[in-house]
Amino acid sequence: MEDKNIIENLINLDSQASEINKKRKTQLQDLSQKYREDEQNIIKNYKKQIDQDTHSALEKIEMETKQEISQIRLKNKNLLENMQQKFEQNLTNIVDEIMERIFELKKKEDG
Repeated sequence: MEDKNIIENLINLDSQASEINKKRKTQLQDLSQKYREDEQNIIKNYKKQIDQDTHSALEKIEMETKQEISQIRLKNKNLLENMQQKFEQNLTNIVDEIMERIFELKKKEDG
């Protein structure tokens, strides 16, 4: 009888061990799946952050470029205005000199 009890206990222990083994395998599969999901989420979040950082950097570059273009246009405008003023002054000086020479020639002719 004792042998029968021992065998039954061994069978029960084997069944329990088998059941525990199945549970552990299921838990391991669940953990592996969770790990893969977490890994994918982390990768997704990093990609999203990289995209946001890239977008921010591009916006900053675009803004700085627009500011530079604006400054260059302003400098060019000022330069052109100065050149226009110098041209007008030189033109006035040339006209004055021509008129002066005409009057000098007229005086010589009359005098």
